Amino acid sequence: MILSEIKKHIDSDMLTLLGEFKVELIGNSVIAAQNFTKIITYSAEQIVFKIKGNEVMVVGENLKIAELGPHDVMVHGKIKNISFSR
Repeated sequence: MILSEIKKHIDSDMLTLLGEFKVELIGNSVIAAQNFTKIITYSAEQIVFKIKGNEVMVVGENLKIAELGPHDVMVHGKIKNISFSR
């Protein structure tokens, strides 16, 4: 209960200010990531990006980076798998 109350008060802007990362899957065709540091691998089948010392790998078909800001990325395509490693 307390955790859910805290979550109501922390939005993505606050997470960005704190330097925390956030990865969201929207349906099965969009991934949004905040506070990434660099793109390691980029192809139509696999995108790997570094987030605060960790790596997030997106595997799929026709993957494209649709938006790219200084610390935000949005990936579109047919997403088959997402993995996180430290």
